[in-house]
Amino acid sequence: MIFNNINLITDFLSNQIFKARCYFINRINLIDMKRILMSLLHFLQMKNVFHVSGILSFLILNCLIVNIAIADNEIYSGTKVKTMPGTNIVSVKDLVLNDGANFSSTGTIVLKENLIDENLLPDLIGDVILNGETFQEMNMTGLNIIQDLEVNNGSGIIIDGETKVNGTVTLTDGIITIGSYNILLGENANFAGIPSSSSMVIFSDGGELRKTFPANFTGSFIFPVGDNKDTPDYSPVSLYFTNGTFGSENYVGVSVKNLK
Repeated sequence: MIFNNINLITDFLSNQIFKARCYFINRINLIDMKRILMSLLHFLQMKNVFHVSGILSFLILNCLIVNIAIADNEIYSGTKVKTMPGTNIVSVKDLVLNDGANFSSTGTIVLKENLIDENLLPDLIGDVILNGETFQEMNMTGLNIIQDLEVNNGSGIIIDGETKVNGTVTLTDGIITIGSYNILLGENANFAGIPSSSSMVIFSDGGELRKTFPANFTGSFIFPVGDNKDTPDYSPVSLYFTNGTFGSENYVGVSVKNLK
């Protein structure tokens, strides 16, 4: 058996139940894995740490960090889930974070369907890849902090919730729609991929694509934006800065409307 990391989290409320269907893909003998999980479950339940529904739970998945896990799950209020660098979680159904859940990821979350985040507090989501086969939604109540974001869904996605991206937004395939909230790109954030009329950022309900800059930034930045009111139209916005000083809360916001 090979584990990338072991990060045993013990501060769960005793009345929290995880409901998940999990499948493990790794260099691990599944019979041995089941035996380990059952033993750990029994030990923690004897200690009244938490109760769990099902033999293989998302909770244990995140206590014993493995390479790749596939699950559809809901994380309840009062429950703390943490994933570590190098960990991949593939959510084949909606990933639901209830209000009061504590979700912290420095690994990669691969979403096949939607992210529904009802948590009012900021969530550290880590790297996110959206590569479903149908239109996907990131519907969020509080602020979500993402390191790297990749969109690889020809059907497109919508981000409807305050979101900050600190790393790279990769436009592999599909249109990103910004709803009524804003996406803020951090000082070091940038775009990768080949923007086009089928791979760009559009706007539907008043939100903006915003970028913050270092204090003494000079140079250029391109916002890969457009619209698809009648037909998709890629019309990027380019900014050039020759000098100036940016304050700590600075940003430039862009939104596009088709007025014709």
